[in-house]
Amino acid sequence: MIDGGHVDRAGRRVTLRPVDDDNWRAVADVAPRDDQRRFVAALGARYLLLSMRSEVWNSLAVYADDTVVGHVMWGVDDDELIAERTP
Repeated sequence: MIDGGHVDRAGRRVTLRPVDDDNWRAVADVAPRDDQRRFVAALGARYLLLSMRSEVWNSLAVYADDTVVGHVMWGVDDDELIAERTP
């Protein structure tokens, strides 16, 4: 669990946790609000699958106290690392 000591507007503690067998369904069910859709894909489950089936992408569940409220993904682009090693 990653806990930076942050709280949301409602005063709930915000943490990042690994996506696992207990919470993946709740993560897959998270949907952006209408005003967020131009920034966030509506099909979060598709991105969750990418992180489960790929070595590049990694997912974390965003919690407010003990409730899943979001999903973040990060990845490493190995192309640049390979280019740095190539003479």
